[in-house]
Amino acid sequence: AVADQTDHTGYFMTLGWRPTREVRVSARVDDSSYDNPFTLTSPSDKLSYRLAAQWSRPTGFSVSGTIRGLEVDNDLSGWNVQSRSANLRFGYRLPGLSLSAGYTFIDVERQIDQTVITLPGFGGGQELFFPIFYRADSDFIDARVVWAAATRLKVGGQARWYENAGSFAVATQDLRAFVELGFGKGYVAHLGYRDVDYDETLYNWDDYRAKITELSVGYRW
Repeated sequence: AVADQTDHTGYFMTLGWRPTREVRVSARVDDSSYDNPFTLTSPSDKLSYRLAAQWSRPTGFSVSGTIRGLEVDNDLSGWNVQSRSANLRFGYRLPGLSLSAGYTFIDVERQIDQTVITLPGFGGGQELFFPIFYRADSDFIDARVVWAAATRLKVGGQARWYENAGSFAVATQDLRAFVELGFGKGYVAHLGYRDVDYDETLYNWDDYRAKITELSVGYRW
């Protein structure tokens, strides 16, 4: 039977704390439930939380971190999603120089028990049970540097590494370098080079290596 009324109840709490100008801390939790959810993939229960902290100054060293979690499920279909992630970043800034590096971890699980009823005739009218499960266990690492070599000249580079060891194993390396030159009244010329290495670890069907040169001209105001 299809429900003609859905009730959503729950609570949330948020906390923010800033003991000094350099330090910030925040936390949030959200817990709720649905009575008679809209569909079999709508959540009947949901719980999420987030914790973040940051220490920074206009110049010099900075560090920040975040922890997140999410769980949603549907009691009628067995649909369930769980997600957990953590992020840690470091930075260093001086006049004309900016450095940053970070690490992110993401773990996601999705599952549902799906039933398919075939059409009558020729062996039809049967119920087929398909348990579906997916997981992503991912790691991200990145680093970036930008140097103002002159008043209107910037030189920089960025490196990113990604690896997923879950249901679809993938590893990616993305390296970039660029030069940016300002000229005239607000015009900017950008020359960049990018090297991307994509590796589908398990099957190697979609592996590729791309080397890309970028040239652009823009205007800033």
